[in-house]
Amino acid sequence: MDTLVVWLVFVVVAALLGFVGYHFSLRTLRGVTIGVALVLALVVTAYGLRHAAGSTADFESAFALGADKVASALFHPLRLGHRVPGPGQAGWIVITVLVVLGYRELEAWSLHWQAPQLDTSKLAEGQPNIKPFGVAVHLVDGLTDGQRHQQLAAALRFRLAAMEVRAPAILPGGSRSVGLATIAESSGVGGAGLAGAIIRFFGLLWPNPRQVQLRIWVEPTSTDAAASPSAVLTRVTIELENPRTGQSLATQTLPAADIDEAASRVAAYVARAIFAADPTTPPWC
Repeated sequence: MDTLVVWLVFVVVAALLGFVGYHFSLRTLRGVTIGVALVLALVVTAYGLRHAAGSTADFESAFALGADKVASALFHPLRLGHRVPGPGQAGWIVITVLVVLGYRELEAWSLHWQAPQLDTSKLAEGQPNIKPFGVAVHLVDGLTDGQRHQQLAAALRFRLAAMEVRAPAILPGGSRSVGLATIAESSGVGGAGLAGAIIRFFGLLWPNPRQVQLRIWVEPTSTDAAASPSAVLTRVTIELENPRTGQSLATQTLPAADIDEAASRVAAYVARAIFAADPTTPPWC
């Protein structure tokens, strides 16, 4: 097999996957990668069948022969013209690990150019259920700040899901890899525990999309504000942060007349922040 042809195919495939990873979604990248892998496997198998000795060669041996020829041609420049032997079992293990690590970095690069996922796991936490300043009867809704916080969190979950700014996991409260591992472990099939452990291990190593964690705080309502019908009765402080580092990304306090208006304004603020962080969002959005 010609070394120049092998290296040309290698460069073209690497450039194609890099282009797709930079300009398209992760799903598109995986689809293109599977398609390219199938085409290369067919080409390598056809080459092995053409050069296999005898007419009884099967597809497995043909693919192995073709893969060895491709590897020898790929590493031929490293031997400065001398004949390069096949990589062998240990060599193919090393090559497979390098290919997997390279594809992992490609997915990590692709995820960097996509919108972050919104984490709402801490949305209903953090605010105690205590009475606001003054007597509760002076308030229009008669709720404590903690109750208003829970009510606002429930309304926000509905609005944010409707705007599709959150990608839910397979199981509530977990990542996709954790959900798959849990399903495997609870299946009761032999070896399910080992399969679940392997899925969890690779889930830790594989790149995860960027995340933005949402926290809200309902500011206490005073009796002076409650006594005036035209006063602002609800103020909500929003904080968006990076859950991995704890770094605050944005903080804003929004006024509203009631919980429903506050939920709409908070949802719009969060959606704008998420869409602005997505390079694929059109400018007119």
